[in-house]
Amino acid sequence: MVKKYILFLFLASLIISSAFGQNTSDFVYNINENQITIHEYTGSDKNVIIPDNINGIPVVYIGLYAFCQRQITNVTIPSSVTHIGNGAFSSNYLTSITIPNSIIHIGYGAFSENWLTNVIIPNSVIELERSAFDASVIITRQ
Repeated sequence: MVKKYILFLFLASLIISSAFGQNTSDFVYNINENQITIHEYTGSDKNVIIPDNINGIPVVYIGLYAFCQRQITNVTIPSSVTHIGNGAFSSNYLTSITIPNSIIHIGYGAFSENWLTNVIIPNSVIELERSAFDASVIITRQ
């Protein structure tokens, strides 16, 4: 009976995780001044949903190379995020990206080496570093 209960809990956690995004254990992060910086994605999902908070603490920064070379095809960035670090999503298979109006900084090469064809940069972005996107991308300012 205990084994069936444990199996049920495991399956339930998988269903909840897939329905509501990644498990927070898929992210290596640190907390500084009541804000979270994600430093690495260790999960295997190709469709990544970044949580807006972890244990009630807002995810504000996507760190340097945090999602680099993870074969990601789609990513959802929450409106709690304000900074995307250098190379954060580089070398993946992203074809489109929605950048929320909360983003004020996009680092060097943040989305380089993807399959992006069209990107809309919201007016909230005040710092867009060199080579943030591949040269083949059509960038529109919102």
